[in-house]
This record gives sequence, C-alpha cells and structure tokens, in this order.
Amino acid sequence: TPFDISTATFETVINAQGDKPTGIALKPDGSKLYECDEGSGLIFESDLSTPFEIATASLNQSISSVSDFPTDIHFKEDGTRLYEIGFPADFDPDQIHQSDLSTPFDISTASLDTTINAQGTSSQGVTVSSDGTILLESGTNNNNINQSQLSNPFDIGSATLDKTIDPPGFGPAGLEYSQDGSILYQ
Repeated sequence: TPFDISTATFETVINAQGDKPTGIALKPDGSKLYECDEGSGLIFESDLSTPFEIATASLNQSISSVSDFPTDIHFKEDGTRLYEIGFPADFDPDQIHQSDLSTPFDISTASLDTTINAQGTSSQGVTVSSDGTILLESGTNNNNINQSQLSNPFDIGSATLDKTIDPPGFGPAGLEYSQDGSILYQ
C-alpha cells in the first residue's frame, strides 16, 4: 500500500559514499540519489540506472557542503534549489543553507544564496512543503520539530517561526512530507 510503512518490506542495502551518512534525497523521477555525509562534509550525487533502485547507484560527483557537518538535505521539487541543515566546526549555531542550482539537480552548479540560524540544536532534518510556504526542521537535543512560515515561497530568508511540536520518541531526524502534504514522516 503506497505511503503505508506497515506494508513495507526490506529490499536492498548499499554502502554509503561517506563514513557517516546522515541524510538522503532522491530526484523525483528516481534517476539520482543524493547523500550528505557528516564525517567528510561532502554531498554525493549518484546516478541510478534503474529508477528508485539504489543497488544500481553509480557515483557521479561530490561537492563540499556549506556546513562543516551536514546532517540533511532537501531539494525543491523542480531541482533548482537545495536546502541543507547542519552545524559549523564550532557547533554554534546550527544553520540552514539555501543554494540555487543553475542546472536542476546538478549539485556542481549549486551557489549559496541564503543562510539562517536553525531554531533548534543538534539539527538533523530539514524539508520544505511542496508549495514552498512551510519550512520544517528537527533537532535531537531539544527533541522537537519546528515549523516556520515562509512569506516568500521557497525562500528561507523569509522564515518566521510558527509552531513547535514534541513528536513521539526521542531525537527526530529526517523529515519528509507525503506528496499531497497530508502526512509527515520522521
């Protein structure tokens, strides 16, 4: 059943590109896999010869992350913007970076546009709603998810904290909305 984790079955394991992978993203058509690695400070882009089949991944390129220790990445659905959450070498404060991509989904064309301080600490997840009006971030030290409204869609520089929730469990990490925005996965 689509989007129902109770019907999921284990299928494939691959070795990550780095030594401390912390976040992944897929191109919507399943042709590319992106990994951010907290250990190396790199973001990797791999081609998938069979869409959505990670066993067919072949490393294409990598770039240095804007964060010294990146923990998650998210792409705007059209691939023209990359969001990255992480923390600098001095660990204060956690930050969210927004980069523009001159060629959609090609990380080598990323150019930093905006950086803001994260609302939480030990930030682990970031996502933006499909309409670009909501920014979500999660943090493990304060065990919450922060929601900010974006007055200019897809522009984190226009973020205003709207609400904070304490999800079940401890240390929310990756975040992702369902396609229609009705479900939040953590």
